[in-house]
Amino acid sequence: MNAAIIDTLEKRETTFKKNLKDSNGKVFEIAETTKIGESSIYRLWTKDQSYYYTSKAKKTQICLHFTVGSITGDIATLTKPDNKVSVHYVVDRLGNIYNLIPLDKEKNWSYHLGAKCIGTNGVMSKSAIGIEISNYGPLNRHSDGYYNAYKQLYCVEDRHVENILFRNYNYYSRMTEAQKTAVYELVNWLCEQCDIPHNYKLEGMFENDKCAQEFTGIFTHAQVRKDKFDLPYAQVKYIKEKWEESLLPPEPDEKERPVKTEDITFAEIRKNVEKSTTTIKTAKKNPIPVKKDKPWYVEILDMITGLFAKIKN
Repeated sequence: MNAAIIDTLEKRETTFKKNLKDSNGKVFEIAETTKIGESSIYRLWTKDQSYYYTSKAKKTQICLHFTVGSITGDIATLTKPDNKVSVHYVVDRLGNIYNLIPLDKEKNWSYHLGAKCIGTNGVMSKSAIGIEISNYGPLNRHSDGYYNAYKQLYCVEDRHVENILFRNYNYYSRMTEAQKTAVYELVNWLCEQCDIPHNYKLEGMFENDKCAQEFTGIFTHAQVRKDKFDLPYAQVKYIKEKWEESLLPPEPDEKERPVKTEDITFAEIRKNVEKSTTTIKTAKKNPIPVKKDKPWYVEILDMITGLFAKIKN
Protein backbone atom coordinates (compact mmCIF):
# COMPACT_ATOMS: atom_id res chain seq x y z
CA MET A 1 0.00 0.00 0.00
CA ASN A 2 1.22 3.52 -0.83
CA ALA A 3 2.27 5.78 2.04
CA ALA A 4 -0.42 8.22 3.19
CA ILE A 5 0.16 11.87 2.29
CA ILE A 6 -0.91 13.04 5.74
CA ASP A 7 2.20 11.40 7.22
CA THR A 8 4.52 13.70 5.25
CA LEU A 9 2.73 17.05 5.50
CA GLU A 10 4.25 18.27 8.77
CA LYS A 11 7.76 17.45 7.54
CA ARG A 12 7.12 19.29 4.25
CA GLU A 13 5.91 22.39 6.08
CA THR A 14 8.78 22.35 8.56
CA THR A 15 11.29 21.99 5.72
CA PHE A 16 9.73 24.83 3.74
CA LYS A 17 9.78 27.12 6.79
CA LYS A 18 13.49 26.35 7.21
CA ASN A 19 14.66 26.50 3.57
CA LEU A 20 11.92 28.67 1.96
CA LYS A 21 12.20 26.70 -1.27
CA ASP A 22 9.10 25.77 -3.28
CA SER A 23 8.55 22.68 -5.43
CA ASN A 24 9.98 24.48 -8.48
CA GLY A 25 13.23 25.22 -6.66
CA LYS A 26 12.51 28.93 -6.24
CA VAL A 27 13.97 30.33 -3.01
CA PHE A 28 12.29 33.08 -1.00
CA GLU A 29 13.38 35.43 1.75
CA ILE A 30 11.35 36.59 4.72
CA ALA A 31 11.18 40.35 4.23
CA GLU A 32 9.09 41.05 7.31
CA THR A 33 7.42 39.23 10.21
CA THR A 34 4.21 40.47 11.82
CA LYS A 35 2.92 38.95 15.05
CA ILE A 36 -0.88 38.72 15.33
CA GLY A 37 -2.13 36.97 18.46
CA GLU A 38 -0.72 33.45 18.63
CA SER A 39 0.17 33.49 14.92
CA SER A 40 2.81 35.16 12.75
CA ILE A 41 2.66 36.51 9.20
CA TYR A 42 5.81 36.00 7.11
CA ARG A 43 6.17 38.30 4.12
CA LEU A 44 7.82 36.23 1.37
CA TRP A 45 9.96 38.02 -1.20
CA THR A 46 11.71 37.03 -4.42
CA LYS A 47 13.27 39.12 -7.18
CA ASP A 48 10.38 38.16 -9.45
CA GLN A 49 7.20 39.87 -8.31
CA SER A 50 5.41 39.47 -11.66
CA TYR A 51 2.64 37.25 -10.29
CA TYR A 52 0.48 40.20 -9.12
CA TYR A 53 -0.65 43.67 -10.20
CA THR A 54 0.19 46.88 -8.33
CA SER A 55 -2.71 48.86 -9.81
CA LYS A 56 -5.66 50.33 -7.90
CA ALA A 57 -7.81 47.83 -6.00
CA LYS A 58 -9.84 48.90 -2.97
CA LYS A 59 -10.34 45.98 -0.55
CA THR A 60 -13.86 45.50 0.84
CA GLN A 61 -14.05 41.70 1.09
CA ILE A 62 -12.17 38.58 2.15
CA CYS A 63 -12.48 35.30 0.22
CA LEU A 64 -11.48 31.96 1.74
CA HIS A 65 -10.12 29.13 -0.44
CA PHE A 66 -8.28 25.88 0.08
CA THR A 67 -5.44 24.79 -2.18
CA VAL A 68 -6.09 21.03 -2.70
CA GLY A 69 -2.37 20.53 -2.20
CA SER A 70 0.60 20.94 0.16
CA ILE A 71 2.67 24.01 0.98
CA THR A 72 5.64 23.70 -1.43
CA GLY A 73 3.41 23.11 -4.44
CA ASP A 74 0.90 25.71 -3.24
CA ILE A 75 3.56 28.44 -3.07
CA ALA A 76 5.02 27.45 -6.45
CA THR A 77 1.62 27.62 -8.17
CA LEU A 78 0.66 30.94 -6.57
CA THR A 79 3.95 32.69 -7.45
CA LYS A 80 4.30 31.48 -11.03
CA PRO A 81 6.00 34.27 -13.07
CA ASP A 82 3.64 36.47 -15.13
CA ASN A 83 0.69 34.23 -14.35
CA LYS A 84 -1.22 36.85 -12.33
CA VAL A 85 -3.17 34.15 -10.46
CA SER A 86 -2.38 34.35 -6.78
CA VAL A 87 -3.65 35.36 -3.33
CA HIS A 88 -2.44 37.61 -0.56
CA TYR A 89 -2.04 34.84 2.06
CA VAL A 90 -1.45 31.10 2.42
CA VAL A 91 -1.96 29.37 5.80
CA ASP A 92 -0.30 25.98 6.38
CA ARG A 93 -1.26 23.18 8.78
CA LEU A 94 1.36 24.28 11.34
CA GLY A 95 -0.34 27.69 11.54
CA ASN A 96 2.32 29.63 9.57
CA ILE A 97 0.88 32.49 7.52
CA TYR A 98 2.76 33.37 4.33
CA ASN A 99 2.11 36.76 2.72
CA LEU A 100 2.67 36.56 -1.05
CA ILE A 101 1.25 39.95 -2.14
CA PRO A 102 2.03 43.05 -0.06
CA LEU A 103 -1.14 44.14 1.75
CA ASP A 104 -2.50 47.52 0.70
CA LYS A 105 -6.20 48.32 0.99
CA GLU A 106 -6.02 50.57 -2.09
CA LYS A 107 -3.81 48.54 -4.47
CA ASN A 108 -1.97 45.22 -5.16
CA TRP A 109 -4.09 42.32 -6.39
CA SER A 110 -4.17 39.19 -8.55
CA TYR A 111 -6.88 37.03 -10.09
CA HIS A 112 -8.09 34.30 -7.75
CA LEU A 113 -11.78 33.65 -8.45
CA GLY A 114 -11.94 32.55 -12.09
CA ALA A 115 -13.83 33.41 -15.25
CA LYS A 116 -17.13 31.88 -14.06
CA CYS A 117 -17.17 33.98 -10.92
CA ILE A 118 -20.43 35.67 -9.89
CA GLY A 119 -19.64 39.38 -9.78
CA THR A 120 -17.00 38.91 -12.53
CA ASN A 121 -13.42 37.85 -11.96
CA GLY A 122 -11.89 41.30 -12.48
CA VAL A 123 -14.13 43.21 -10.08
CA MET A 124 -14.25 40.56 -7.34
CA SER A 125 -10.55 39.65 -7.48
CA LYS A 126 -9.66 43.32 -6.97
CA SER A 127 -12.03 43.89 -4.05
CA ALA A 128 -11.50 40.56 -2.23
CA ILE A 129 -8.36 39.69 -0.28
CA GLY A 130 -7.64 36.04 -1.05
CA ILE A 131 -6.69 33.57 1.70
CA GLU A 132 -5.65 30.06 0.67
CA ILE A 133 -5.75 27.35 3.35
CA SER A 134 -3.19 24.65 2.56
CA ASN A 135 -5.52 21.67 2.63
CA TYR A 136 -6.41 18.77 0.33
CA GLY A 137 -10.13 19.44 0.57
CA PRO A 138 -12.63 16.82 -0.68
CA LEU A 139 -11.91 13.13 -0.14
CA ASN A 140 -13.33 9.83 -1.35
CA ARG A 141 -13.56 6.88 1.01
CA HIS A 142 -12.30 3.44 -0.05
CA SER A 143 -11.80 0.19 1.83
CA ASP A 144 -8.15 1.02 2.57
CA GLY A 145 -8.54 4.72 3.42
CA TYR A 146 -9.42 8.16 2.08
CA TYR A 147 -8.24 9.34 -1.33
CA ASN A 148 -7.81 12.92 -2.55
CA ALA A 149 -8.94 14.52 -5.82
CA TYR A 150 -5.78 13.20 -7.53
CA LYS A 151 -6.70 9.61 -6.52
CA GLN A 152 -3.79 9.47 -4.07
CA LEU A 153 -4.09 7.93 -0.60
CA TYR A 154 -4.49 10.85 1.77
CA CYS A 155 -4.98 9.06 5.09
CA VAL A 156 -6.27 5.88 6.71
CA GLU A 157 -7.46 7.28 10.03
CA ASP A 158 -10.87 8.90 10.53
CA ARG A 159 -9.42 11.55 12.86
CA HIS A 160 -7.92 13.40 9.88
CA VAL A 161 -11.29 13.65 8.16
CA GLU A 162 -14.52 15.59 8.61
CA ASN A 163 -17.82 13.99 7.61
CA ILE A 164 -19.35 16.89 5.65
CA LEU A 165 -21.84 16.60 2.80
CA PHE A 166 -21.04 19.37 0.31
CA ARG A 167 -20.96 19.54 -3.50
CA ASN A 168 -21.32 15.76 -4.01
CA TYR A 169 -18.58 14.89 -1.50
CA ASN A 170 -19.15 13.30 1.91
CA TYR A 171 -15.68 13.78 3.37
CA TYR A 172 -13.23 16.68 3.67
CA SER A 173 -9.71 16.93 5.02
CA ARG A 174 -9.74 18.25 8.58
CA MET A 175 -7.90 21.46 9.37
CA THR A 176 -5.53 21.42 12.34
CA GLU A 177 -6.26 23.52 15.43
CA ALA A 178 -3.17 25.66 14.72
CA GLN A 179 -4.45 26.29 11.20
CA LYS A 180 -7.91 27.23 12.44
CA THR A 181 -6.45 29.66 14.96
CA ALA A 182 -4.20 31.25 12.32
CA VAL A 183 -7.09 31.72 9.86
CA TYR A 184 -9.28 33.21 12.60
CA GLU A 185 -6.59 35.65 13.73
CA LEU A 186 -5.69 36.59 10.15
CA VAL A 187 -9.31 37.36 9.23
CA ASN A 188 -9.75 39.52 12.35
CA TRP A 189 -6.49 41.37 11.67
CA LEU A 190 -7.41 42.02 8.02
CA CYS A 191 -10.84 43.33 9.01
CA GLU A 192 -9.09 45.83 11.27
CA GLN A 193 -6.40 46.80 8.77
CA CYS A 194 -8.76 47.30 5.81
CA ASP A 195 -11.94 48.42 7.62
CA ILE A 196 -13.86 45.34 6.52
CA PRO A 197 -16.92 44.51 8.68
CA HIS A 198 -17.21 41.15 10.44
CA ASN A 199 -20.06 40.24 8.13
CA TYR A 200 -20.05 36.52 7.29
CA LYS A 201 -22.07 35.33 4.32
CA LEU A 202 -24.26 32.43 5.36
CA GLU A 203 -24.69 29.27 3.33
CA GLY A 204 -25.71 29.68 -0.29
CA MET A 205 -24.37 31.50 -3.32
CA PHE A 206 -24.72 35.16 -4.26
CA GLU A 207 -27.90 35.71 -6.26
CA ASN A 208 -26.33 37.87 -8.96
CA ASP A 209 -23.34 40.05 -9.89
CA LYS A 210 -24.73 43.11 -8.13
CA CYS A 211 -25.21 41.29 -4.79
CA ALA A 212 -21.68 39.89 -4.94
CA GLN A 213 -20.04 43.22 -5.82
CA GLU A 214 -21.91 45.19 -3.15
CA PHE A 215 -21.25 42.66 -0.39
CA THR A 216 -18.76 43.74 2.29
CA GLY A 217 -17.41 41.01 4.57
CA ILE A 218 -16.20 37.41 4.40
CA PHE A 219 -17.29 34.75 1.90
CA THR A 220 -15.93 31.55 0.31
CA HIS A 221 -14.89 30.64 -3.24
CA ALA A 222 -17.81 28.21 -3.48
CA GLN A 223 -20.26 31.06 -2.94
CA VAL A 224 -19.25 32.71 -6.24
CA ARG A 225 -18.53 29.51 -8.21
CA LYS A 226 -20.99 26.61 -8.36
CA ASP A 227 -18.25 24.35 -9.76
CA LYS A 228 -15.95 24.87 -6.72
CA PHE A 229 -15.95 23.10 -3.36
CA ASP A 230 -13.83 25.43 -1.23
CA LEU A 231 -14.95 25.71 1.47
CA PRO A 232 -17.94 23.99 3.07
CA TYR A 233 -19.58 26.48 5.43
CA ALA A 234 -19.17 23.92 8.23
CA GLN A 235 -15.41 24.58 8.05
CA VAL A 236 -15.81 28.35 8.12
CA LYS A 237 -18.46 28.96 10.76
CA TYR A 238 -15.95 28.47 13.60
CA ILE A 239 -14.39 31.83 12.61
CA LYS A 240 -17.71 33.61 13.01
CA GLU A 241 -18.47 31.78 16.26
CA LYS A 242 -15.04 32.57 17.78
CA TRP A 243 -15.43 36.22 16.86
CA GLU A 244 -18.89 36.34 18.47
CA GLU A 245 -17.44 34.72 21.61
CA SER A 246 -14.76 37.44 21.75
CA LEU A 247 -17.53 40.06 22.04
CA LEU A 248 -18.95 38.54 25.23
CA PRO A 249 -18.03 40.35 28.50
CA PRO A 250 -15.20 38.68 30.43
CA GLU A 251 -15.91 36.62 33.53
CA PRO A 252 -15.68 38.79 36.69
CA ASP A 253 -12.61 38.50 38.90
CA GLU A 254 -13.00 36.07 41.81
CA LYS A 255 -12.64 38.92 44.34
CA GLU A 256 -15.28 41.04 42.59
CA ARG A 257 -17.70 38.22 41.89
CA PRO A 258 -20.93 38.55 43.94
CA VAL A 259 -21.54 35.75 46.46
CA LYS A 260 -24.23 33.35 45.39
CA THR A 261 -26.21 31.04 47.66
CA GLU A 262 -24.58 27.99 46.09
CA ASP A 263 -21.12 29.43 46.90
CA ILE A 264 -21.73 29.27 50.74
CA THR A 265 -20.31 26.02 52.05
CA PHE A 266 -21.84 23.84 54.78
CA ALA A 267 -18.82 24.56 57.01
CA GLU A 268 -19.50 28.31 56.84
CA ILE A 269 -23.16 27.80 57.71
CA ARG A 270 -22.20 25.62 60.68
CA LYS A 271 -19.65 28.21 61.87
CA ASN A 272 -22.28 30.99 61.80
CA VAL A 273 -24.79 28.81 63.70
CA GLU A 274 -22.22 27.99 66.40
CA LYS A 275 -21.37 31.69 66.76
CA SER A 276 -25.04 32.56 67.26
CA THR A 277 -25.47 29.77 69.83
CA THR A 278 -22.48 31.05 71.85
CA THR A 279 -23.95 34.56 71.96
CA ILE A 280 -27.26 33.21 73.30
CA LYS A 281 -25.54 31.17 76.06
CA THR A 282 -23.50 34.21 77.16
CA ALA A 283 -26.66 36.28 77.39
CA LYS A 284 -28.26 33.70 79.69
CA LYS A 285 -25.24 33.72 82.07
CA ASN A 286 -25.05 37.53 82.24
CA PRO A 287 -28.60 38.77 81.86
CA ILE A 288 -29.19 42.49 81.43
CA PRO A 289 -31.19 43.88 84.40
CA VAL A 290 -34.72 44.73 83.42
CA LYS A 291 -36.59 47.40 85.33
CA LYS A 292 -40.08 46.15 86.24
CA ASP A 293 -42.99 48.58 86.73
CA LYS A 294 -44.55 48.60 90.35
CA PRO A 295 -48.31 48.61 90.98
CA TRP A 296 -49.75 52.14 91.61
CA TYR A 297 -50.62 51.53 95.24
CA VAL A 298 -47.09 50.32 96.05
CA GLU A 299 -45.64 53.49 94.55
CA ILE A 300 -48.00 55.66 96.80
CA LEU A 301 -46.95 53.75 99.90
CA ASP A 302 -43.28 54.24 99.03
CA MET A 303 -43.90 57.99 98.67
CA ILE A 304 -45.67 58.25 102.09
CA THR A 305 -42.92 56.17 103.76
CA GLY A 306 -40.29 58.42 102.30
CA LEU A 307 -42.15 61.58 103.46
CA PHE A 308 -42.37 60.35 107.08
CA ALA A 309 -38.71 59.46 106.99
CA LYS A 310 -37.81 63.07 106.03
CA ILE A 311 -40.11 64.55 108.81
CA LYS A 312 -38.56 62.27 111.40
CA ASN A 313 -35.13 63.35 110.45
